[in-house]
Amino acid sequence: MSRSLLSFLLGVTVAVALASWAMPAGACAQSPQDPCLEDRETSWVRGTVFTDRVPDGAPRAEIDLGRPGELVWVDVDEDAVPDADEPRARTDGDGRFAFEVDPGAFPAGSRPPLRVQVAAANACTVPDPCARRAPFVPGEDLEDQDFGIAIPAVLRGQANEDLDDDGVRDRDEPGALNLRLYVDLDRSRSYDRGEPTTLVPFHGAWDIEVPVTLLGRALTVRSENPQGFHCKRPLSCEETVPPLGAGEFRTLDQRMISEPAIVFVHGFLGSEIGCPGNKAWFDGLGADLLDMQLGPDGRSNMTVAQGGTRCSEQAGPTGGLILEAAGKDIYGSSVSHYAKLARAERFRAIAWDWRKDPRSQVHVLDRAIDELRCQGPTPCDAPRVRKVVLVAHSQGGLLSRAYVADPARAAKVSRLVTVGTPTWGSPKSIFPLVGGVETPIGGLGMDVFLDNDDLKVLARNLSGGFSLAPSPAYGPWLDVPTFSSTRMDADSAPDFYAAIGGNALLVRQQAQAHRELYDRFGSLNGVDYQVVAGRGMATITDVKLLYGADERVEATFGEGDQTVPLKSAEFDAPADRLHHVCGISHVPLTADPQTTAMIDPFVTMGEPVRPNPQGRDCPVAATVVNVYAATALGFDLTDPVATAASARSGIGAARVRARSAATGRATGPAMTPAQAQAAGLIDLVQAGGQTTIVVDDRRPVQLTVPADRSGKPYAMTTQDLDGSRHGPVRTFGDLTGATVLDAGAATTLRAGGRVLRPSRGAERDAPRTRAQIVRLAGGRVRVTLTTRDRSLVTGTYVFVGERRRRYRRPVVLTAAQARRASFASVDRWGNAEPRRPLRLR
Repeated sequence: MSRSLLSFLLGVTVAVALASWAMPAGACAQSPQDPCLEDRETSWVRGTVFTDRVPDGAPRAEIDLGRPGELVWVDVDEDAVPDADEPRARTDGDGRFAFEVDPGAFPAGSRPPLRVQVAAANACTVPDPCARRAPFVPGEDLEDQDFGIAIPAVLRGQANEDLDDDGVRDRDEPGALNLRLYVDLDRSRSYDRGEPTTLVPFHGAWDIEVPVTLLGRALTVRSENPQGFHCKRPLSCEETVPPLGAGEFRTLDQRMISEPAIVFVHGFLGSEIGCPGNKAWFDGLGADLLDMQLGPDGRSNMTVAQGGTRCSEQAGPTGGLILEAAGKDIYGSSVSHYAKLARAERFRAIAWDWRKDPRSQVHVLDRAIDELRCQGPTPCDAPRVRKVVLVAHSQGGLLSRAYVADPARAAKVSRLVTVGTPTWGSPKSIFPLVGGVETPIGGLGMDVFLDNDDLKVLARNLSGGFSLAPSPAYGPWLDVPTFSSTRMDADSAPDFYAAIGGNALLVRQQAQAHRELYDRFGSLNGVDYQVVAGRGMATITDVKLLYGADERVEATFGEGDQTVPLKSAEFDAPADRLHHVCGISHVPLTADPQTTAMIDPFVTMGEPVRPNPQGRDCPVAATVVNVYAATALGFDLTDPVATAASARSGIGAARVRARSAATGRATGPAMTPAQAQAAGLIDLVQAGGQTTIVVDDRRPVQLTVPADRSGKPYAMTTQDLDGSRHGPVRTFGDLTGATVLDAGAATTLRAGGRVLRPSRGAERDAPRTRAQIVRLAGGRVRVTLTTRDRSLVTGTYVFVGERRRRYRRPVVLTAAQARRASFASVDRWGNAEPRRPLRLR
């Protein structure tokens, strides 16, 4: 045999041997399509790997595309890892696969699974978990071994700051940096670990990968807003997303985030006033009122040469607000609430000089606004904050109105809301000048801490206080029969202010400011302006001052917030700009939930003020109680005899307790009237020969007045106030023992366990006093006084100038004293005789 033939035969033998080793036993075809001419011992496995978009495991040619390059293998050793010697194949461009296996090569009795290798983020829908135990039978092919694979979906969108609060993204509005967006799986409205989430980058474009386990179900995407972030769109901060398919990219609506810049503007008495080393107002125990005096111009501090103090020359705001006084919250809750609506760097609570004309403090507000807008040194060429929102309480509303009256300044403000602002003034504001009592802030019971005479002195040039006087639009409000035969208004009242020591020029200036600037809603240069007024509480609307033996105040009550009459807070604001809060006194208005629920969306995002159902139908329901015969009960704080008596009997020992509206029984602790006022149980007005106690029928009380040890009688009247209607006056006279008044919706007066019936009425005639004069040596005179009255005379007084002495026995006066002397008496009903000069013949 030739060498060439031998080589050929050897090559054929090797080729056949190699082919036999490479093919499974019984194989006779080179491909699945080739016919086999003998029985096979192998099987072909065929199928498709597709992206299951629904996902439900059912392949849909129109939407479910094949996945090329996916590895499918028989996991012979069942370790879920594709080994090199295990039969396998990768899918083609259409996701199809086919490979041949030899079932006889598998371990006896085993049924190894057919698996597909899936990326970590993906998951199989058919079968699950990505494997099936197929019946491998020699010679029988496995068809339709399909694997559906679900891949994560992606939610994407844009979240930007809404700098102009219009709900539309502008080109220069940046992303809401670090705002967290998340899929709220448990609907808890808070982010939990494990929920799909992302933080918004500086450009605002965001995306969240949605795992395959969440496909096919509706989802809720929510933002976790840190302090100062508010959803402008969507308003609810959430969006419901219909079911997602595998691999789907879903773009959500534009998300706009409002980040408001808020300035809180306090009202009268709202900031600390002091000089170096001394806090004149308010240190918690009292106030150094003379250290806060203003000069005659109402703008500059009073100098020592003008009658001031070293401190008054330098006095001014120290930078702090009065957060609490006399144990009662003033602006603490308000500052806390509105600070939480903004990021820390976007909130200011300014401290301005409330002693002065609000117009003179515009520069203080302007500086704070510029600092807030620039977020750094001022002035700045490119403010980081476009516009601010002003929230103003009481007198702060006048300052804010003065600020936005200038177009250039108004351009820095987007929105303004005033709460309880006395736009037309408040009659109560005259009390500090008249009697050194009842500060205009109202309802605090702070008179206990103040020196009455010093408060009168401070009030003389207090232009800020005069800005609270009833304005020209308010109409007549002041009745002083001994001064004017007609009721006085803003034009005629300044002369009376001058007569009692006030600066008439400053009063007129403030009246003119109201006429020109405040009294009409008008145009605010594009600023969105909303008004909140308090109602449903008995409020002084008119004042009558009776001068004589005892100064007496007769107040007419109407509707308001205990300090500001409703008509003043409403002024002429349009109905769609006017909103009401019911049954809340003046000081806590800005922080009360009724108010914040209404205005917070407006403050934070410029949304409409929400309606307040409580404010719609809120009539006054109160009982007005007057107690007369002050000298017998110790009301007269200027009389040392009466003051001493007050410690042991009468009103000085009176106690007030809360009473259950359901059972009528007294339930609360016993308090003095001043404590009850501070606690909000009553409103209290004390002046000269009369004390007025106002009880809200929704908060009934029990007033117990012990018997006066002197045995002198006193009198009491009660009157119901129901809306604008004043009920009849019920009069109780000749009261000598202890009495218990259950005041509220059903008012009764008891003495000794017996319910008293009203008498016929109060006697309204004043006593008449005569003087008998006897001349003594050295020009002195002895004066004997006798008094007659239809009812009991409770006090006769001798005046030398403005100094008063209780008459008990004949008095001896020098010639100089006699020339300045006068006398008068008061009866148990508080009827005061006009002073009569001592006539020397």
